[in-house]
Amino acid sequence: MRMSTELRQHIWAMERRHLEALATRLGDLELVMNDAEAVSKSAEARAERELKPDFDIAGGVAVIPIRGVILKDVPWYYGWLGIEATSTAQVRINLDAALGNEAVQSILLRVESPGGTVAGVQDLADAIYAARDRKPVKAYIEDLGASAAYWLASQAQEITANSTAEVGSIGVYCVYWDQSKAAEEMGVRVIVIRSGPYKGMGVPGDKITDEQIAVEQEIVNDLANAFIGSVARGRGMEATKVAKLATGRTWLAADAVGLGLIDQIDGFNAALSGDSPAATAEEEEGIMPKGEDKKPKDADKAQTPAPDAASEEPKKDAETPDGSQSAELKPAVETTTAPSASDERERAAAIIEMASNAGMPQLASALITEGVSADVAGRKILKAACDAGKLGGDALNDPAKDPRAHEDEAASEEKLKAEYNSQPEAIRRGLTFEAYKEHRDR
Repeated sequence: MRMSTELRQHIWAMERRHLEALATRLGDLELVMNDAEAVSKSAEARAERELKPDFDIAGGVAVIPIRGVILKDVPWYYGWLGIEATSTAQVRINLDAALGNEAVQSILLRVESPGGTVAGVQDLADAIYAARDRKPVKAYIEDLGASAAYWLASQAQEITANSTAEVGSIGVYCVYWDQSKAAEEMGVRVIVIRSGPYKGMGVPGDKITDEQIAVEQEIVNDLANAFIGSVARGRGMEATKVAKLATGRTWLAADAVGLGLIDQIDGFNAALSGDSPAATAEEEEGIMPKGEDKKPKDADKAQTPAPDAASEEPKKDAETPDGSQSAELKPAVETTTAPSASDERERAAAIIEMASNAGMPQLASALITEGVSADVAGRKILKAACDAGKLGGDALNDPAKDPRAHEDEAASEEKLKAEYNSQPEAIRRGLTFEAYKEHRDR
């Protein structure tokens, strides 16, 4: 009962399943409290512990962890129970230290958290956003960045997540138990002597009125609006668009890219180094020895000389920190640059829309993760839809059924254009007529 009371004292920005698991773990505290000696030693250690900067620096990047339950201050017994948690006060100390450290060129928030209490989160979110004016701030979501964790991650300039990450859960909630009927059935009458109609709300056995619920709903709505406003600010999105996503649900990374909640899918080492090509299996697992710097994946590859080595300089890497080509050092030959975060969002959004309009939404996540262009994705979606009978065009796979085989070339071209124009707009936007024609001619 002690732990359930403690949980009801807070308003939570935390994914529900993880909050329920936390409540179960905290229920074990009653057993721990019976060990008086252990409790005394743990409490003393907690009292003596002073918060100080605690983060790694790898290649000039300060890696600041945000893991487990997010709380303003982590109680000593969380460690005793083996519950991973992060204090917003500790993150703020780490952030300030990283900003003041000349060895730190940029900051990476490494997030793996279901969220936590609202207390302390808005202030930390403001601090993260303000830090962008002093040093580049990025976030990496590893497997889970929900609720308060996403609230914080959204304030970074760029968010990367691994492919299986769950992202979002925008919203807040609180829980009250009306135990008045149970008390009545036990023959107990609970009397609360209060100075106002809302004082003492939620006292076990006292009835919770509709007016009291309405007041709590106002508070929850205001906090949710603060959450939405922060995400809109950090992501550069319209608040109305974020509000439509504030349903409390999470999305897998591929869908989160299309919705604008994150920028790209990649591994931790790529996020750390600034590389944007797809991560290796090792990186996808986030394997990175503590404090060890990692060179970019292409650092050891030999530079390719220009076609005329006598008159041209060899290619040089001349990229700015944001990945764009420097105007002063142009490559001797054309190179392929990694897509920008906005390009990735547009690609993902186009694929999701094409797949949805073609009646094949299940294809979107795989195609986004695969990294194919919207044009290539459009071809694959079109073929899959035709194979499944969701769109017209049996001739895609059976030339013998193609009426063009019995028409002259001009008539066939016109008919093909009409067929192309009859496809959903999202398909046509991601697939040019020439590409559609080429696929039909196969």
